[in-house]
Amino acid sequence: MILQMDKDLSLEEMGVFATMVNLPEADYTTANYLAEQSSDKAEYIETLLCSLLEKGYVLKIGEKYAVNKEMIPQVVKWEV
Repeated sequence: MILQMDKDLSLEEMGVFATMVNLPEADYTTANYLAEQSSDKAEYIETLLCSLLEKGYVLKIGEKYAVNKEMIPQVVKWEV
């Protein structure tokens, strides 16, 4: 998978989105889980997730975030 640059997203937001798209266990997850997988603090990841939520790239279901599958074609280019 290759991410196309989307000027609506920061590089950090694209990184979180790409992680969620690429790792099945990270698709329906919390900021705390993503923080455990990186050097970033959960509060910072929560900020990025909230921004992705506002822009429509993720959905919030209870306390967890999930990739909005309708947004994938906008930022993902699949290459074989």
